[in-house]
Amino acid sequence: MGSSGINAEYMGSSGINAEYMGSSGINAEYMGRYVSVMWPGFIGTASGVNEDGLYLMLNCGSMGPGKPARDLYPIYYQMQQVLAHNPGGDAWGPHEIQKFMEGRFASDQGGVSGAGSVLVFARPVRAGSPAGWVYECDRTGGTVRLPGEAGDGFEHGVMASNHFRKRATRDYFNIYGMDVRPGYFSSAWRYTTGMAALKSYNDTKASVGVGDMQALLQHVAHGDTEHSVVFEAEAMELYVAVADPAAPSWNAPYRQFARLGFEHLFRR
Repeated sequence: MGSSGINAEYMGSSGINAEYMGSSGINAEYMGRYVSVMWPGFIGTASGVNEDGLYLMLNCGSMGPGKPARDLYPIYYQMQQVLAHNPGGDAWGPHEIQKFMEGRFASDQGGVSGAGSVLVFARPVRAGSPAGWVYECDRTGGTVRLPGEAGDGFEHGVMASNHFRKRATRDYFNIYGMDVRPGYFSSAWRYTTGMAALKSYNDTKASVGVGDMQALLQHVAHGDTEHSVVFEAEAMELYVAVADPAAPSWNAPYRQFARLGFEHLFRR
């Protein structure tokens, strides 16, 4: 698999556009450069890539009832810190990034996300490390999900929507006692539809390109997608489409995607 993609669906916003933000550092520590695809004025990031080609995006996850956690950092700030601290080199694998996050940002209950988060990572292929993986986390802890660990029979990539897979129970759809198929059907059908497309791509294509990912994002969109992002890891390119805010519904993946190459995003 050579590409990764996201549909961003946040209800309740108006006048939405995409902003490309960089950072040269907010404290005395060294911080690498990154680009975030986000709304103007947003602090942190929910979808971004750093100059080493480490891509990170957020799906809001699930968290069960219980005592609220203390000493939590916003997950968007944590994501910005992961990208800015440049953990894209060979020394930083999935578990090293997990250790970085939990070592700096864990709450009093041990986890980094109060509401639950499904973080998807992608980067160019490197020997000994996966090109894509998922970090499923909540206020009590976190779990790295590698290709082949989602219980869906697919070993060549990862897929995520808004529910845990590896931290789940009973057929990978039960989260803290709630079966997401009737309880949050949108997350269940989007995962199932997207995974079916990935399996078909794997069976019929030598590689998955930008056009294939755009088509997949169209399949899993449901009328409130404000912007869509495709990251072509080996080519170091971002492709971004933005919905028309005046349209009756937001269908960003059906609109034109703009190419943003690293040669323009990270000029020396």
